[in-house]
Amino acid sequence: MAWSDVLSRSLGHLVQRPPFAAKTSKLLHTQRNVLFYHGIWSDASPARRLFWGLSVSRFREDLKQLSEWFTFAPLSDVLSGDPLDSPRPKLAITFDDGCTMMQSNCVEILAEHSIAATAFVVTDCLDNQRLMWRHKLNCIEVFRGPLVLKRAMRSVEPELRASRPSSQSNTFSGDPFLRWPPYQKDILADRLWKQIGRAHV
Repeated sequence: MAWSDVLSRSLGHLVQRPPFAAKTSKLLHTQRNVLFYHGIWSDASPARRLFWGLSVSRFREDLKQLSEWFTFAPLSDVLSGDPLDSPRPKLAITFDDGCTMMQSNCVEILAEHSIAATAFVVTDCLDNQRLMWRHKLNCIEVFRGPLVLKRAMRSVEPELRASRPSSQSNTFSGDPFLRWPPYQKDILADRLWKQIGRAHV
């Protein structure tokens, strides 16, 4: 575990104890509290490595701990309602990858806590007709190996160097992915997907 994770966890435990607990609750009461999850997978699912996210057991434990501090509420209530009309701070649970909710017992766990969660879905990816650029790279890494992916990503660097102003040339170091301009990620990932990824998935 990284030192930053250790620090944040330690601070989290600290603010839950007297004399800080009352002040923490008061502060949270005045906020629009929204928590998002990326994906919830069964504990043994290889999809956790492929697409990232949490295990079902970790998700269940999260909700148990959060229920001790918050009142779960729909996103619309948290954003538009009065944050002070509840004895405890309100918290909305959201998902930025709604498909994973149906591939685990995530929905049942939400029901146990009477949580009306909100799921955001990329409509271009419905029915698996299209993968997002990040998912294409993840698939290549899993099925072809990280070295194959890294070499392929480095192969497009001359093109990136040519398209980037010389004043930014010193940014080309470290992870190749971090050097891809946001507006080119879809294009470059699609090219690598066609070259080395699609046939293996």
